[in-house]
Amino acid sequence: MIGALSLIGLIVLPRASFAHAFDERYDLPIPLSFFICGAILIVLFTYLLAILFVKEDQKLKQWISGSHTTDSLLFHIPLILQALVNALVIFSLCFIILLSFFGPSNPLMNMASHFIWVNWWVGVPLLFAMFGSMMHGIDPFQAIATLCKTELRVNLSRSLINLMAALGRWPAVIGLLYWCWIEVVYPNAALPKYLGVLVTMWLISGIIGRMILGNQGWNENWDFFRIYFSYFGNISPLYRFKGSVYIGKPFVRLIQDARPYPGNVAFVIAMLSTVLFDGLHSSPVWLGFQTLFEGRFDNNGYFLGFLGVLLVWAFFYFVFLGACLLVPQNSHAKIGGRLSNAMYIAEIFAPTLIPIALAYHIAHNFSSLIIQGQNIFILSSDPLNQGWNLFGTANFYPNISILDAKTVWYVALISIVIGHVVSIFLTHLVAIKEFKNSAIAGKAVLPLTILMILFTAVSLMILAEPLVS
Repeated sequence: MIGALSLIGLIVLPRASFAHAFDERYDLPIPLSFFICGAILIVLFTYLLAILFVKEDQKLKQWISGSHTTDSLLFHIPLILQALVNALVIFSLCFIILLSFFGPSNPLMNMASHFIWVNWWVGVPLLFAMFGSMMHGIDPFQAIATLCKTELRVNLSRSLINLMAALGRWPAVIGLLYWCWIEVVYPNAALPKYLGVLVTMWLISGIIGRMILGNQGWNENWDFFRIYFSYFGNISPLYRFKGSVYIGKPFVRLIQDARPYPGNVAFVIAMLSTVLFDGLHSSPVWLGFQTLFEGRFDNNGYFLGFLGVLLVWAFFYFVFLGACLLVPQNSHAKIGGRLSNAMYIAEIFAPTLIPIALAYHIAHNFSSLIIQGQNIFILSSDPLNQGWNLFGTANFYPNISILDAKTVWYVALISIVIGHVVSIFLTHLVAIKEFKNSAIAGKAVLPLTILMILFTAVSLMILAEPLVS
């Protein structure tokens, strides 16, 4: 099953990075197959090293147990600094909303459109990966709650609240897939007024949702932006705890809290699949898919676009579950048969895929952030397109020569390889934690290792094809 699905992936996803690819062609110094084989060997070598040298002992148990008391305290966050940040965040959010409705109608000239799709959606996840949960200080809802000094709650039926809580993270999965559809498929996604409506709806729904479920309930289950950023934040060695900043070990916090959680696997898979759909939507494969239904029931392609998002997500979701089916059952697995055990395994191993999601994010969006991200300097000096030069950067000219296809290729290659290597290492740590034996853990994660090797090959083919063809 896994081999067949992976073969399908190799066939249907050959061009999935056109969305952020260079038009410039790069002649690889060696055949692409050499790069792919080399990357696969590195991932396989990491798996063998983990088996040989990562053993269960007391030090390892303490390392992955998850306690901030063993980490180093860096500094306390002054209350006045957080208050200033809160004020700046609320002002910025209001400014973006006002700019969306009353700024230039041309999305290329409106800072709100550029900021949301490039600097925020592409850049902020990288800031979380570097600075961890410190970045939650820029959460507008946290700033509003601090300003109100209390958590507002509304009285609803307890059964309704329990139902909303029982859905787990499935609402966030739907939200992330829908956001991907807006970004990739919907033609008005960059229009300032449309973005203004979306931001306003996000703000209102967030306030109402927190009034119903509380901050924690909404943050962990429904707010897909918060969950998305938080996962990347767990990569960083830095984190915030009760008003102080600590430094620990990078990546380990991803697995310290690995536990069964409804919809968690689906959300992690969505983090990977949405990036790949972005490129797939511009490929000849997608155009052929649209041709099959052209003029029948979806003239504008909106329904087919969302269907495509779901299909790509479902493909990776069931491939991952298929690999988990091959992982042997252990004493901590749920009672209920092989399928139940596979779901349990998928839930505890899903966070180990987050480094791969970060690698895909970097590989797919690196050139867009570096080149298009420079436009914020121009737009911030003249946000209303009135000929202003507030910061002296209105005449700034973006340096498009700062990157070439060669640099983009090697950044993508390195990020993909490192992402899979770290995931292999984390997978082995989770297996040791679960199976309590290094030898058994090494055998148990072999199906997941094979899956990651296939992911490595597929992702490199996806990234290389538009650059080298």
